[in-house]
Amino acid sequence: MAASSSMSSVSGDAATQSSFTTSTTTAQSGCFSMLFSELPFEIFEEIIFCYEDDELPIEVAADQRLQKTLLLCQIRRFRQAAHAHHSLWTIIYLHWPDEAVQYYLERFQDARQLGLSIFLNTQVSRLSERVADQARWAQFLRNEMKDIVELEIIMSGGNNPVAQALNDTPAPRLESWTLILDEKAQDNNKIRTPFQQNAPVLRSARIYACRPFDLSSFTSLSQLTLRIGHHNFKRLLELLRGVSSSLETLKLKGVEEWDLQLLPANLPAPVVLSNCTSLSLKNIEAHRACYLLSNIVLPSLSSLHVDEKMVPLEDDSLLFSISSTLPRLNFPAEADDMLLLSLHPHSLLVESVGYWFRSDWKELDYSDRTLLLQTIIDGASAPATTIFAQPTLLIVVNNIIESRTPYTHSLDVTLEDIDVLLRNMLPTYPSVEILGLMGNIAPMVQALRNAGEGFLPNLQTLLHVTDPDTYLDITSQLRPS
Repeated sequence: MAASSSMSSVSGDAATQSSFTTSTTTAQSGCFSMLFSELPFEIFEEIIFCYEDDELPIEVAADQRLQKTLLLCQIRRFRQAAHAHHSLWTIIYLHWPDEAVQYYLERFQDARQLGLSIFLNTQVSRLSERVADQARWAQFLRNEMKDIVELEIIMSGGNNPVAQALNDTPAPRLESWTLILDEKAQDNNKIRTPFQQNAPVLRSARIYACRPFDLSSFTSLSQLTLRIGHHNFKRLLELLRGVSSSLETLKLKGVEEWDLQLLPANLPAPVVLSNCTSLSLKNIEAHRACYLLSNIVLPSLSSLHVDEKMVPLEDDSLLFSISSTLPRLNFPAEADDMLLLSLHPHSLLVESVGYWFRSDWKELDYSDRTLLLQTIIDGASAPATTIFAQPTLLIVVNNIIESRTPYTHSLDVTLEDIDVLLRNMLPTYPSVEILGLMGNIAPMVQALRNAGEGFLPNLQTLLHVTDPDTYLDITSQLRPS
């Protein structure tokens, strides 16, 4: 994008025009060539749209993309088309050179009704230029915040001028805000009252910060993503209570390094997120997931995503949150028809309509393999035992390919465990009529043969599924050869 700032500075384009040609075929004359510079403006518009999308089908190195962009900018008619394409000038990266920022800002004046999308990564700035850059960035935010509709800031280390500008400047048009701070920035880089708590149309916020902000004044906030950890977990529920009336989508992601910390006491009254339809918990330990779900009421929840770490309890048992999370979802009727169970060496995945659950035990400090296998069986059986799900279609994915060796970690699930897992998991779903097998299916087929007829009383069809739309009927393989 920075290359676009040079569009008006290059005047000569005759040689470039001659080097760009395109071929077109007609029914009468076959193939003819046209100078790129003579293409209709509509074609230029399509090229600029693709440039804005920035999703290339193949990997192209940044320096090559810059060279090609600069080459296009030498064509006078293409520059004219770019200048007329107003949305092109609404996206500004503040860490660009100042002359590029000012050029974009000048072109933006004709597109002011669209609003600005501003991105700042302070890590890009050279240390020798940091002080001057901070002052320039802060002044830009103060001057232009009135027209910013999207703001994303990634800050490393303290940045007082920028923090002060964010604290003091209202954002009347801001709709989307992202703030990413280092996990160790305990003072939130001195950002305390974003936008003077005045952002009346803010709808989406992604905040990766240690200390929780008071978001209660952002009454239009419907989508919230938070990084949670030992610094803000105790005050998380009160933060959510402040946005409880407007929130529709909530995503919580745990920090990479979470210090040991006792769970807070349960609230006297739970937080009610009456309009929240989607909840996501990622990189969080199972007992914290259980705590959150026991203190939040979600009457409208239709999508629940849980990616957690298994934890040992004081009685040496192991904790999944699946039995706590499954009952919280308002399952549609079609959820009864399909269930997916995926086995991995260090994790279990359970998926149904609107529900995605994964528990990982790779970092677990534990030694009782027998109890681990029983916990996996309980987790895979939870849809039947907790919400009484009885699907007619069950997909089992086996991503386990290694056999046990003297060097295998004690908590790795190996091929030798497949038989005992399936023998104990599958009978909890006697309703299954179609069983699909994916991944390493040979040990699963053998386990089904060993179980014998009547193991799944309603089973009619066994499928080898290679992808969602490709499968092969292998029912005959259930019969001993």
